[in-house]
Amino acid sequence: MALTDLEEQFTFYAAYHHTTVNKIIHVICVWPILWSALVLSEYIPLVAPEQFNTFVVAVHPLNVTFVAAVFYAAVYLLMDKKAGFIATLLLAFCLVSGRKFYLEAELNYGYAAWQIAAVIQVVCWVAQFVGHGVFEGRAPALFDNLVQAVVMAPLFVLLEVLFLLGYRKDFQKTIWKKVEKEIAKFKNQSNKTKSSVKSNKSLNDDSNNNGMPLISYQHPVMAQFCDQVLPQAVHSSSAIRGECVYEMYQIV
Repeated sequence: MALTDLEEQFTFYAAYHHTTVNKIIHVICVWPILWSALVLSEYIPLVAPEQFNTFVVAVHPLNVTFVAAVFYAAVYLLMDKKAGFIATLLLAFCLVSGRKFYLEAELNYGYAAWQIAAVIQVVCWVAQFVGHGVFEGRAPALFDNLVQAVVMAPLFVLLEVLFLLGYRKDFQKTIWKKVEKEIAKFKNQSNKTKSSVKSNKSLNDDSNNNGMPLISYQHPVMAQFCDQVLPQAVHSSSAIRGECVYEMYQIV
């Protein structure tokens, strides 16, 4: 999956974010997470030599934060020129305001920039996990593909807002059909897993309902005895083996 393929990237990410409440949570939280992450990255002591800084030093030094913002902007512009341009403006705001906050936070607010940024990270991430666990019923996309999720998230929430304003309606129709297929595929797999778990639980319950205490299954001497005295064909049945274990349990 190409990183700059908007259709594939949006389909992947949207499949994890289709409920209204979860979308709203992400629209509120994603850009603050990116902004605070840029603030935290200001603490990384990697800055380009002075001669390379002359072009950008007036706005922002050429460090990890600057490179990260440029990377995001480049990817978004390659994905979608119009939405990418808006995202680039937002990134520029995050870059400049984040730098200013990094330099002045302790003086203005009494706390170091990293402390406030860390609180923003925790609050927003917790809110997003609640959105997935309570409203979406599915783990976040980052558990399946961290890079895709981290890179796509800011553009995804921006596109969600733009879509509400009527942006690229034809693209919306095409993409949401694919998203619905991905969601249906996930639900089908989830139902199969639940069905398998219930089936296994039912078999265990049937064995236990014969009056066999659970401890008998774990008794190594009795289990070994049944392994030796039962024919292989009979041994393959856990219920019959359980009865043998139970009988031995009564004898012991």
